[in-house]
Amino acid sequence: MMHRIYDLSCARLYLTEQEVMDGFGHVIWDAAFLLVKHLEQLGTRSLRGKRCLEVGSGVGLVGICAAALGAKVVLTDMPSALHLTQLNVDRSQPLVRQQGGEISVAPLLWGTPVNHLGGPFDFVLASDVVYDNDLFAPLIASLVSLCSRDTDLLLSARERHGCDFSLFVTQLGEHFSGSVLTLEGAAANLAEASVISKAKNKPHIYRLRKKETA
Repeated sequence: MMHRIYDLSCARLYLTEQEVMDGFGHVIWDAAFLLVKHLEQLGTRSLRGKRCLEVGSGVGLVGICAAALGAKVVLTDMPSALHLTQLNVDRSQPLVRQQGGEISVAPLLWGTPVNHLGGPFDFVLASDVVYDNDLFAPLIASLVSLCSRDTDLLLSARERHGCDFSLFVTQLGEHFSGSVLTLEGAAANLAEASVISKAKNKPHIYRLRKKETA
């Protein structure tokens, strides 16, 4: 276990991460940091009181940041990964309440029913969830189920070695439309600095809405 401090514009977070093992990681990746920077730029004016759900929460940085900005957030992941998510959420609860937000944790296997998660949601958040071609279909199915036509899907992702990112974008485009955000300030600097040898490109944030026919 690794214990780290993350200074956000709104708060200081104390989070626990876990070394990558068995092909799964409980660490925070670049795309999550990028999405956090964007959420901070949106600020409390855009997030306070909004209902949010994070897909593939892992350590929980993105969802906890949204809650610290005043949102009502549900963090989700596969049941076997939720112990670390719950640990960090429990540690962050006093801060979140102080900031006027709400936060909870719930299991979600991609491609399975989402009725237990409530909704509708104003925002669905996802970072670094595009890493395995075999998971494209269930991930997209969950995103379609979670989003209404009024939901903003904020997806932070980068092309990864061995993953057909263009195929994912094509399949996602059957159900969602939107654009790649033009990053400014700290978010743009972070994206430029995060290019690593195993990544084909820097991470981007996609802001999407469900299509009328989806």
